[in-house]
Amino acid sequence: NDEPTFYTIKGIHNLMLENNFLFSFDDLFDGKELDEEEIELLNEIFNELKKMNKLKGTFDKGTLTFSSNDVLFAKDYNTCLFEFEKNVNKYIQKFDLEFQKIKKILTKQNETIFPQEIKTIQNTINRINSKYGFWRDGLDAFILRANMELLKKQGLSVKKYNKLKKEAFKTEDEIKSFEDDIEVYELMKGFNNWTKLFDELELKYPNIIFYQKRLIKNPNDKVSKEKLENLLISLNLKI
Repeated sequence: NDEPTFYTIKGIHNLMLENNFLFSFDDLFDGKELDEEEIELLNEIFNELKKMNKLKGTFDKGTLTFSSNDVLFAKDYNTCLFEFEKNVNKYIQKFDLEFQKIKKILTKQNETIFPQEIKTIQNTINRINSKYGFWRDGLDAFILRANMELLKKQGLSVKKYNKLKKEAFKTEDEIKSFEDDIEVYELMKGFNNWTKLFDELELKYPNIIFYQKRLIKNPNDKVSKEKLENLLISLNLKI
């Protein structure tokens, strides 16, 4: 749906409060480039929510990213894990949404891929590549803060925990480390797999277009067909 979306101030209030664990202004409005006037308005709304104590945390003016302090006061380990999983999945959904746009173009059967479609592919990749570094920084910061606070509740500093871990003084069951949690590891692995996929797409999608053109000209070109097949499989584009 390419129809423009309009937001009321109340609607923006609600968006910020719904995403009150971690968000950037850019994330709140997927696919929209914010101008200075819009950023200024968002700042005003954000500052109003902070004054009302509805948002508590730190704000990075460089990346326009808010990170909540709520993690520091999470009631239990599972609360932290749930919040972390929710946010990783939010980003994975964004990766997948953009990936499906690219896939639809690159898997056209016996049809020419037009310059405008190539531009769409590159713009989509650029949009994701410009964001995922900020997303990962936010997730990494959450892991560090959650780990520090949860170890503190167990009477340990990160330094002390790392020392005990090296000495194998306590079993993993006795000490809960957010950073070393297998679920956290798997969630970040899934996130990083998406970043690698988009990096690979940027490098290899021109080759897909090249071999598709060759096959349109000569459907019996077995070498091009095999190379195209291998590319589609390696980039998870095989239908």
